[in-house]
Formats: sequence, structure tokens, C-alpha cells
Amino acid sequence: MKLKLIPRSGSKDLVAIGFDSNLLKIAHLGTLAMGRKVILNLVSQDIGELSEDDLPEIIKTSLNKMKIRNPQVMAIIPPSLSITKNIEIPSVKPQEIKEIIDLQASRYTPYTREEVILDYIEIGTYRAQYTKILLIMVNRGIIRKQFEIVEKANLEIKKVVFEPEGINHLLNKVLRLESKKSPVGIIHLKQSSVNFSISLKGKIIFNRNISFSSQELVDQKENYAERCCRDTKDLLEDYKNEGIGESPELFILTGAIKNLENLEDRFKKTLSLSVKSFPYQQNLPIFPLALETIAKNDQLSFLDVIAPLLIPEQLLRVDLFPEEIKANRVLKEKSKSIVQTGILIVTILALLSGVLMNKIYFKVLCLNKLKEQYQPLQQKSQVLMETFARVQLIKTYLSGRGTSLEVLDEIYNLIPLEIYLKDIKFNQREESFSFKGISTSRDLIYSLVEKIEKSKYFKDAKTSELKKREENGENLIDFELTTVLERKGKE
Repeated sequence: MKLKLIPRSGSKDLVAIGFDSNLLKIAHLGTLAMGRKVILNLVSQDIGELSEDDLPEIIKTSLNKMKIRNPQVMAIIPPSLSITKNIEIPSVKPQEIKEIIDLQASRYTPYTREEVILDYIEIGTYRAQYTKILLIMVNRGIIRKQFEIVEKANLEIKKVVFEPEGINHLLNKVLRLESKKSPVGIIHLKQSSVNFSISLKGKIIFNRNISFSSQELVDQKENYAERCCRDTKDLLEDYKNEGIGESPELFILTGAIKNLENLEDRFKKTLSLSVKSFPYQQNLPIFPLALETIAKNDQLSFLDVIAPLLIPEQLLRVDLFPEEIKANRVLKEKSKSIVQTGILIVTILALLSGVLMNKIYFKVLCLNKLKEQYQPLQQKSQVLMETFARVQLIKTYLSGRGTSLEVLDEIYNLIPLEIYLKDIKFNQREESFSFKGISTSRDLIYSLVEKIEKSKYFKDAKTSELKKREENGENLIDFELTTVLERKGKE
């Protein structure tokens, strides 16, 4: 019994949209119920006779049938709409390489520098200070037109993919080509063209597009098959002549090859190299419904839109995303972030204000209740405070009564008979005493200072003036002594 595969709803869908000549192709990567990633749906639509205004509606209708909402969208740029050149840059520094490419880009395209979007793949360095690169250029108007069509379908392009790079990484992953020491050629047959590229260690080092179609090869196999092999051989010779790298020993033939079984033998004979076919529909995880679409359109190749969906996005190094659109999106994201931050701040402030007001309200209620509860006690405490103040006033009065007499008595006891006081002054504001007197010796004065210092009524005693004089044959000393009243007394 076969296991029935069921798509899982709600997973993040990836969609690749490719505009190649007069053909629109859409691939949808989804997740099965068991968690396996597969190509669930494929769509192809001839848009040769349709206007650009019809395309958004076709995309929306296709995605609605697939039941896809808000997918991540990749835009696929085919090699037929790009220009690739292998050039050498006289620098090994990435920043200098970018600056030189910006200056020289107009030499390799009929457009001005402002009209193209470009990027490059670094191949390697040689002659010490030179870097070989594969330069990739696309008309800015082509990419902008794809963005406008997709945006009108209410979608947003997240990544712009250079088609050969996606196919290269997928084949490297599936066939393990990175382990090969020599380059590998890749020939991809499509309805609109045949793309020829050479890959080395996972990187495209050469890419050219041949103006054939797989339909022509089917209708006139002999003539066009011979011509395709011959032109491919010429491109291989160009690759060798440009000295880009070693000659490939293996070519992978893929794309719309179902009806071209003998083409593999023709390539082997023309190129004198090993050629291996890769029928992608047999080797990739593709849902039965999508396989039916491939079978009905066996002249088409869906590998260009399938490949970038099946590899990690970080492997896609070529960046053809318009800088102005990238800057606008960054600005929108920042504006959105600022608005969200502002809303968050206002919300937090509102919540904090609400919590604060709530706390204040309940505290006011509690305070009013306490006031009401303790009002009688407060009145009683007020009466007690007034009574206490009166008692303190009386106590202070009683404690100070008779102090002046005690101080004068202390002064009288401290002054020896040998010292005569001429003047005693009391400064009420500073509560200090000033004594002027006459002594027969300095020792008596110093002794008096020590006694005053030790007294419980005074502090900070010091002499400020000592003058000797003689009177009636006796030596006398005039002095002035100051001290501060100590009301509390010494313990």
C-alpha cells in the first residue's frame, strides 16, 4: 500500500515567479503532513498576447487556486534578460573591486550605469593582484516591471534570483558536483533558450545563453540538434580561449529533455566529453499534482522556478535586488517599528498611570478611613502636646532662674586676690564674657584661664591682650580675657 501524501496547511509557503519571454511560470514549495518540503504546485501561462495589466490577476487567480496566502516570493531573472561577462579586476580587495566594477560597467552594456543592476561572482585571484570575476548585469527597468506586476497582485518580492545560480546550486547539491576537482558544464534546455554554464566548486565561473528553443529542437531534431551542439562547442572554445579555468570533463544536460533522448549522444560526439542527462522531475521532491503539470507541458522546463525553492537561501549570493526598493522597505520597516514602539510606550504609560491612579485612589480611601478612625486620638494628643509645651517652658524658666547669681559667684571664687578686675562685660547675643584686669605676673593669668576652662559655667577661655607696665616701682600686666557661657554645665 502506497503512503498517501497530504499537504499540511498553515506552514510558510514559498513561491517562485518567472517571466521568461512570453511565458509566466509559478512554482509553489509547501510542506507535507510528515514535515517534508516538496514542490506542491506548478503553473505555466502563455502571456504573449496579454497586456501587463492582465498579469497581476493571473498571478492572484493562480495562487488562490493553490490556496496560498501571504507567501514569500522569489523573482527569477532568466539569462536571456541578462548580460554576463568574464573580466579581470586589478585588485583583490572587495571594496575596490566593487568601485572598479561601478566605473567600468558601462563598457560591457549598451545601458548607462544608472540603468543597470549588477553583481558579480568572484572566480579567483591570479598574478598576485588580479581577481577574475563573472559580471552579471540586468536592465533596471526589467526588474522594476516585475516588481510592479507582483505588487499589483498584492504580493511582495523578498528575493531576486539569477536563474543559472539557482540551478547550479541545486545540481551541486543533488549530484554532489562540489567534490569534483575539475569544472562541470551545465546545459539547460528551455522553451525560450538554451543556457550554457560552467561550474567549479559550487560557483558559476562562465555563463552564456544560446538563442534556441526546445520546441525547435523537437520539431526539427536533425538540423537544430546539430546546430545546438556546434554552438555549444563554440562557447566551450570561447571559455578556453579566455583562460578562465580548466576545461570541464563532464556536462550535465537537463531541462526539457524528455523528447530529446538522442541529444545526449550528439553532445558526447561533438564535445568529445562525458555528458550525463538529469531528468529533474525524476530526481527532485515534486508532488504528483505538479508532476502532472510537467507531463502536460513536456516542451517546457520548470527547473528554473523549482531550483531556488529547494536550496538554502543563503547560497544565493548574486544580489539583483534594486537598492531603491530595498532602501524604501528599510525605511518602511523603521517607520513601522517607530510607530509600534510609540504605541507600546503609550500603552505602557497608560497602564502605569492606571496602576498608579488606582494605588493613589485606594491609599486616599485608606488615609481618610484612618483619619476618621484616629480623629478622637488626634484631638487628645493635641491637648497633651500643648500641656507638654507648657511644662517644658516652666522647666526652662525654673532651670534658668538664679543662674546669673551662680555665674557671678563662680567668677568671684575663680579670681585670686592678686588679680584686680577693672571691667566685666557680658554679650547677651553671643553669651560670652569679657574680663579686663591687672595682674602682678603672667602665671596668675594663665592659671586663671585654666580654672575658667575647668569651670562648669564657662568654656573656650583665652587671653587676647597682655601688656606690661610699671607703676610706683612695681611691675604690672594689663590683660583681657574672654570666655563663653556654658549653660548646660559640664558633666
